[in-house]
Amino acid sequence: MVNGDTLFDVPLNKLGAFLDGPDVEAAVGLRPMPDTGRYGRVELEEDRITGFSEKVVGGPGLINGGTYVLRKSAIRGWAPPFSIEKDLLPELVDQGRVRGVPCDGFLIDIGLPETLLDGQSSVPAWWNGLAAG
Repeated sequence: MVNGDTLFDVPLNKLGAFLDGPDVEAAVGLRPMPDTGRYGRVELEEDRITGFSEKVVGGPGLINGGTYVLRKSAIRGWAPPFSIEKDLLPELVDQGRVRGVPCDGFLIDIGLPETLLDGQSSVPAWWNGLAAG
């Protein structure tokens, strides 16, 4: 599952590998950032996500890259509308059932006009780099 306004080059096989564990319901792609203020911060102990901080927390840290691998059982019983990030993940984190994978892959969130504009050049450049390499 991915957020519709985000492109994150994260190895899905690494995320999916966590679902081999019996107590894991979700894995999240995390991105190290020099300033987490716009995105919020993810707290990680080894590979277990222990919490999410609101967007007011700045400074370097990990952010949620908006890319998830979920067991079907994680969303079973949730009636729409619900938010993966505000409803489901916090509940699973409280149960200790979410893992995180830090990744330095290309990330763009086009949720702001200026980042949408930036995406018009940075996404093709990233894509062309993949095709060339």
